[in-house]
Amino acid sequence: MIRQSIGIRDNRCLICNTPILWREAISRKTCSDWKCITTYRKMQLDRRYRRRLARATKLRNASAPTLGVHAPESYRVIITPVNERTIVPLSGKRRYRFVKRLIRLVKSTLQDAQLDPRSLEGNQQSLPILGTACANCEGKCCVRGGTGAHLDSDAISRFANIHPDAEFRDIVEAYHRSLPFTVYRDSCVFHSADGCSLPRYMRSATCLNTVCGGVVELRQRIELDGESRFFLAAVNKNGAVRGKLEDC
Repeated sequence: MIRQSIGIRDNRCLICNTPILWREAISRKTCSDWKCITTYRKMQLDRRYRRRLARATKLRNASAPTLGVHAPESYRVIITPVNERTIVPLSGKRRYRFVKRLIRLVKSTLQDAQLDPRSLEGNQQSLPILGTACANCEGKCCVRGGTGAHLDSDAISRFANIHPDAEFRDIVEAYHRSLPFTVYRDSCVFHSADGCSLPRYMRSATCLNTVCGGVVELRQRIELDGESRFFLAAVNKNGAVRGKLEDC
């Protein structure tokens, strides 16, 4: 009891097996060496991935017979996040906050003597199945957009250069008209049930370039490994929520 009370109970690092204090054993299971901490975190991530992969594989095997697929193992399982937020009306308060910020952004951008006509970033020739994976997820990465929608001066500059005759009012109205009536709760103001309500050229580079690990793996499997049959599984911490068998 005395040994435990002063913090020298016989606990050991799960990686290097050196003695550690009970506080370390409770908080991170390892010693303070960054190599041990990194290794243990990687082990946790691998364990979580294997658990989710097992749940997604179970859903694939259960879904295949109803779709007339007799060899479900021929479909590579790809795990993506999942958006589970509900659809709600876009409130006047959130609409007002977006427009207020947009007005300041457009004013500051147009006052710049040299607009930056950067080309549209992001992959312009995306494989259709990549869009299917995002649709199956329903936009988990979009929830961080908030009332700002990641819009910046580059996006406004791009719009102004594509529409050289557009004035301040025209730009503000174009974005305001694109706001949907209903959106996912507490997500981006353009995140609707049909996806992003903004045309690609009006979106920010952040929106165009953000991809999850599942989409990265899917592209690599297609382009590097030549695979063409996939089960796209949208998974949360409790299991696979939904999935699709896709051929490309």
